Amino acid sequence: MDGKSGANPPAEVKIVFLLNNFTCGGVERNTLVLTSLLGARGHDVKLVVCENTGPLKDRLDHEHVDLHVLRRNSKAYGKWLALKADPGAILPLLMPVLLTTQPPRPIQYLASLVEYLQDTRPDVIVAATPHINLMAIWARRLAGIESRLVIGERIQIHHYLSQRRGWRHNHLLPLLGRCYLQADTIIAVSNAVADELADAAGIDRSRIRTVYNPVVTQDLMRETEVAEHPWFAPGEPPVILGTGRLSEQKDFPTLVRAFSLVRKQRECRLIILGEAGNPNKTAKRQQDLLNLARELGVWEDVALPGFVDNPHAWMRGARVFAMSSLYEGLPTVLIEAMACGTPVVSTNYPGASEILENGKWGKLVPVRDHQRLAEAIISLLDTAPAGKTIPERVQDFTAEHAADQYERLLAEA
Repeated sequence: MDGKSGANPPAEVKIVFLLNNFTCGGVERNTLVLTSLLGARGHDVKLVVCENTGPLKDRLDHEHVDLHVLRRNSKAYGKWLALKADPGAILPLLMPVLLTTQPPRPIQYLASLVEYLQDTRPDVIVAATPHINLMAIWARRLAGIESRLVIGERIQIHHYLSQRRGWRHNHLLPLLGRCYLQADTIIAVSNAVADELADAAGIDRSRIRTVYNPVVTQDLMRETEVAEHPWFAPGEPPVILGTGRLSEQKDFPTLVRAFSLVRKQRECRLIILGEAGNPNKTAKRQQDLLNLARELGVWEDVALPGFVDNPHAWMRGARVFAMSSLYEGLPTVLIEAMACGTPVVSTNYPGASEILENGKWGKLVPVRDHQRLAEAIISLLDTAPAGKTIPERVQDFTAEHAADQYERLLAEA
């Protein structure tokens, strides 16, 4: 991993990446890594955000990436612009955008994005989540520019929308199916995501290309630090670690229930890292998990530190990394744990089975099955090697490999 592109790198390309904000999600982390790498390779990289908020905003590589923050307008103006961008889409626009009082939040920044694109006229625009993808598609049409548009899907879209509250999400797929076809390139972060997007949105599978996320960086591979937490001190019981947004998707209650079964047979502890959308939600969901742990009699061995700046140090200190998610696209934290040399177990959704190659690189258990999850954790506790072993599979998810693939896409512009 030398940080350089292939033998024939493309000429400098002006690229605009779009994000909603700097929340601590996989999309945001991966975008920050990718923009930094492409900027360091000599491209003119700009990151455009709706809101300059979130715990990851200080990780932007200002040396190689320019930041632009959009201006917010009214929802009504955003709705009108969306319809103006594609009048033929009035029927698929009705329910998820035009008639709802809560349209996609990024729509309020659509006018500002149009102005920005007209001023900068980038060679390529890159977006990566459903609502930001829609915003990019509409903005390019309204700006009247010929920039190449690359949109990405990072999650299993049908599962994602089925978990969202609000009737408008039930009507989003037809709109995505229509609009996504207006992009020059559609990227999925895994074959599983590509397959589901094609099926759910009615897009020809051949139109969707798989590009793995830029997860494993040089810095990650060089790090050796272990988190300064008393539970990682020598002689302490082994730690099982989970990490991710405190949401229904991550299904941490199943992990807590599994841990309670493990704790009956082995001396160990559980740490869950992560936060919810805001401090109030974080406090409530942390308390819900602690209440469950109390009911199960294991609360003294469960810790929820919230968001941490360097989760890799916690991964290196853990004996087992456990994922209990209901669904994921390409779970960054699972790959990061593997790169830290920590044995992993995950629920068997398509993204995890793709990473672990059906169990070759870690254990897979059924979704929502705390009994099987507990059995897998116990097996790893009993068989995990004393030293950290990094599986060769992580080489498929290096940041340099992803940057090479994006450069090849840029060369097509």
